[in-house]
Amino acid sequence: MNDGDGSVRVLAAELVGKVSDFQNEKSIQVLCQLLGDEDESVRGAAAKAMEKVAARGHSAAAAGLIKLAEERNSPNDILWALRGLRRIADKGHKAALAPMLTTLTSNSDPSCCQAAAKGLQYVAEFGDKEAIDALIVGLENENNRVRMACVDGLAELSERGDSKAVDNLMTKFASEDSVFVRDKCATALGKVAGLGDESVMGALLQAVEDDDFEVQIPALRALAFVTPRGDAEVTASLLSKLEDEEIQIRLEALKVLSQVGARGDAGLIEGVLARLGDRIAAVRSEAITALGSVAGRDDKDAIVALGRIMDQQVDNGIRTAEGQQAADSLIEIIRSIETDA
Repeated sequence: MNDGDGSVRVLAAELVGKVSDFQNEKSIQVLCQLLGDEDESVRGAAAKAMEKVAARGHSAAAAGLIKLAEERNSPNDILWALRGLRRIADKGHKAALAPMLTTLTSNSDPSCCQAAAKGLQYVAEFGDKEAIDALIVGLENENNRVRMACVDGLAELSERGDSKAVDNLMTKFASEDSVFVRDKCATALGKVAGLGDESVMGALLQAVEDDDFEVQIPALRALAFVTPRGDAEVTASLLSKLEDEEIQIRLEALKVLSQVGARGDAGLIEGVLARLGDRIAAVRSEAITALGSVAGRDDKDAIVALGRIMDQQVDNGIRTAEGQQAADSLIEIIRSIETDA
């Protein structure tokens, strides 16, 4: 380990990572020593090997990586340290969180900031205010991948109904240029916003009417998480999307209607029944499933249509997948009748 040739020390660190037993204390001790090497490539090899050898919660391994992040100014050192801490540091480890928070809010290197945002998801505790504040700062990072990682972090760490997280996600969703970040924001809002949050529902409904297909899809999916069952405005918007020329829009609208539509809503059932004649098999299949979620005891047209599909979709005496779906939907309707009885 004291060889004057840095390449030899790099090879030594790599070998430790490859051949050492998991949680071998002697190996971890050697790697901690190499984390302080003057050669950057040696430190990198040691950090990568540490991920393979040390278990989550190993205090000496975490301490070595924290020291690497705090005492070296090289972006590579910070990146290696944060990636290692993501896998090794305990949940809520304050000393491990410190370099992540500092990096995300103060570092200009996008790879380091992304690693910090991802690390917070694994090391910060649920609801950690400092972590959430840092992730909110990261929403304004110039790099798309950093912003995406910050949105993911807010979705993982924010308590449901956290107004600060929701407000910032809403702002980012409305102003973001990247469709990938907007997709993440919509998904995050579905997890963080409270059920029935009118401001969030309004923003998502507006996004559903966007001209950009890639904005509409995540907004539709997010509505499933924040809309109370039976909401008339959301139901009407989704019904209008059942006629959309985009196949994926029709599919997503049917999926969400299954989750938020009121059972027995005549207008809803009429719209879903019309999709049984869709030219796309996947849409017909989704409509069959949706009927099981929204049709009730008095919805004879739906029950008759499902019965017809069940009887007709038979191949050599065995129900086809579509026929079985119809049977399953009829069972769901029967169960709902028994529940209401």
